[in-house]
Amino acid sequence: KAVVSTQSTGIVKWLGHYITIHCTHKSFVRISNTMFIIALLSLFLLQVAPGSTECLRHGVDFGGADIGHRKAYSLQECFDVCKDLSGCKSFTFRSWTNDCWPKYKRGGNSGPTLNGGLTSRNMECGTTKSDQSCKDENTDYARTAHTFNQCETFCRNTQNCESITFRASDSQCWLKYRRFGAAGPTYVAGLTSLNMQCSDPISVTDSKCALEGVDFWGADIMSQNADSFGKCIHFCEHTSGCASITYRPSTYTCWLKNKRGGNSGPTLNGRLTSTNMDCGTTKSDQSCKDENMDYWGADLGGRTAHTFNQCETFCRNTQNCESITFRASDSQCWLKYRKFGAGTRRVTGLTSLNMRC
Repeated sequence: KAVVSTQSTGIVKWLGHYITIHCTHKSFVRISNTMFIIALLSLFLLQVAPGSTECLRHGVDFGGADIGHRKAYSLQECFDVCKDLSGCKSFTFRSWTNDCWPKYKRGGNSGPTLNGGLTSRNMECGTTKSDQSCKDENTDYARTAHTFNQCETFCRNTQNCESITFRASDSQCWLKYRRFGAAGPTYVAGLTSLNMQCSDPISVTDSKCALEGVDFWGADIMSQNADSFGKCIHFCEHTSGCASITYRPSTYTCWLKNKRGGNSGPTLNGRLTSTNMDCGTTKSDQSCKDENMDYWGADLGGRTAHTFNQCETFCRNTQNCESITFRASDSQCWLKYRKFGAGTRRVTGLTSLNMRC
């Protein structure tokens, strides 16, 4: 037996061809067993499905950011309260006490949290999932979420959420208001992170900026694991103050640097590959190259370079490098922080160049 209510009117009409209704003085409806189950399911859906059921977050609380508190006798009624209330962005409903909390922020004050007795919904619910192709395994960029996908759903339902980090071992989910968190990605085993909007993939296979067999020593911000040279660049791009990187593929080690060329410019090291984020591929004008001329002093440091052009490339990739002197007989390259160094003198076998003629 079930009592006919105004909410069930549409269902009764829909089942009109299949249900025989016998009204008595007690207003009971007698329905065959099969149709009774169908009617109950339909009534339940009518009761709990305001708008799209994909938008409902069962067992979830949107804590805080309350506009007020209302009594509502169904999810639909709570939904209608929010819809008719100026500035209402979301709501939380507790069915067993008929409590309805309309909210002025998506996801409440700080996003969804698990609570088995509540159901919540954003009025604009954003059911489209983020692009997970940029998901970073073992990277850290709380609340409880049963799965990574639920953590991602929490972020979609939280105002200003830009990225997440999830730890499966204890179901911890961190929502972030910045892409890559506060200071960029760091490698932490067991964590998985995601930006809600992925950046364009990095192509470094044919990069003219990558200097193979070269170390940018010093000026380290941090070191971390990266499974490719491209991922190392990716980390640097999203780390505050990162100007260059050095990568060792044999150990997957990525060093992020706060200066172009590291502390004192490139040096040869066959196991490493380095690049500046602003790599300056345009070569200097070599029409002012001085043969048999030494630009002495004002050194940023000496190093080995196989050719004059490699010495010039080292200077282009070194912060504040203004000129070079190269000795071909023993492949010595001196980088200078002043045009013409500290001064000039004739020395057979040396070649010098100002980066700007």
